Amino acid sequence: MRLSRTTRNGVRVIKALDAVVVGHDNARRFESEVLAEIGNEPLVVLDASRIDFFESDGIESLLEFERCVAERKGRFVLSGLNEAVREIFRMSGLDCLFHIYPDVDLAVRAVSRRRDETECWH
Repeated sequence: MRLSRTTRNGVRVIKALDAVVVGHDNARRFESEVLAEIGNEPLVVLDASRIDFFESDGIESLLEFERCVAERKGRFVLSGLNEAVREIFRMSGLDCLFHIYPDVDLAVRAVSRRRDETECWH
């Protein structure tokens, strides 16, 4: 799985470059590669616009990213979830566990300003 990493306004932005389903077959690799890209950064956006779906193992990875960043008193947010993933997150209550924004620009702005979570997009 190819990832890109950039820093915008002091926020680490990580993006999957290939269309992918994150699940049983690749979740551990995805998790280790994203954690390596997160490094010690306290402000992180995962641009999930190329991720087609998160199976349960992929969701566990997202929870690990959140935990890792929260330990440093940072913020981890998601951006660019497709409609099907957003709906599953909404129905399962995962949208209450993660800050979700429609695009990277809004996510970076919110994280860099440490805005109130009521500004999240679900």
